Amino acid sequence: MFHLNLLLYANFRKWPNELLKEFTNSAALIIQQELDRNVLLICSNPIMALGLFIQFLIKLKREFNEFDMECLKLILKLEALGHLIIENMQFQHVE
Repeated sequence: MFHLNLLLYANFRKWPNELLKEFTNSAALIIQQELDRNVLLICSNPIMALGLFIQFLIKLKREFNEFDMECLKLILKLEALGHLIIENMQFQHVE
């Protein structure tokens, strides 16, 4: 989570395309069904992680045309995953 917070200050325009592609690939790993590779399982706040990933993907989508459709697909899938997590939360354990 700490690493995602650091990206709040990132200037994606200075990143090479290979690094941007790697970032979108890491966002795609969250959506995978394989539990042994899903990074959300070790995250202390999965909703915040999803929100930050979505925020960064929206920023990439606006600034880089070549990532437009890929980012849009990822954003929609991450939003659906967030809704699923919230629907299945047990709020009696939330402080």
